[in-house]
Amino acid sequence: PRPPRANESTADAHRPGSFFTIAEIAGILRVSTRTVRRLVGSEALPCVRVGRHVRISAAELEAFCER
Repeated sequence: PRPPRANESTADAHRPGSFFTIAEIAGILRVSTRTVRRLVGSEALPCVRVGRHVRISAAELEAFCER
């Protein structure tokens, strides 16, 4: 996925209902994957676990960015 442009929200850059990996979120937010894992671990960034895999919804990412 492409990073959002300056004039659009994060979720607008992606289709609704989509989910992102930790690496994709790190790229969008321009932080390390370790930082994203810390946010998920502290429950600051809600996620869905599918087996051992972690996915973050576009809606949760947008809500996080609005805080």
